[in-house]
Amino acid sequence: MGYATTPTTVLVQSAVGWQMRGAATASNTFTRSIGQTVGVAVFGTIFNNSLITFGREHAAGGWSGGGNISDVLSSETINKLPASVLTMIHEGLAHGMHLVFILVFFIGVANLIATFFLPSHKKVMEHQKQVQH
Repeated sequence: MGYATTPTTVLVQSAVGWQMRGAATASNTFTRSIGQTVGVAVFGTIFNNSLITFGREHAAGGWSGGGNISDVLSSETINKLPASVLTMIHEGLAHGMHLVFILVFFIGVANLIATFFLPSHKKVMEHQKQVQH
């Protein structure tokens, strides 16, 4: 997303007149920050829940859903695990990431559809001229 930051900022600034550029830039930055905060929480919840569900379904009763996945993934612990358990962990992590990417895909499609309903630049500039006078 870092590659999109500068073009998005310039796009927002060019969509408004000089008097509104500060407010537009601040709104863009605020919206991006809120989106990142909520996104991390939502995607993290989906990922963690999928790990717990995958572990319960594939661990043959050996998984209670407790503990910290970071403890299992530490280098000293993971080197001691059997290959079958290591494969199950890899599959669980891949499954969780797959669900997150599916959600991001649908959010991207929804954003693309929403852009078709935005007013044209010409209409926005005409509206700003009317407001100024």
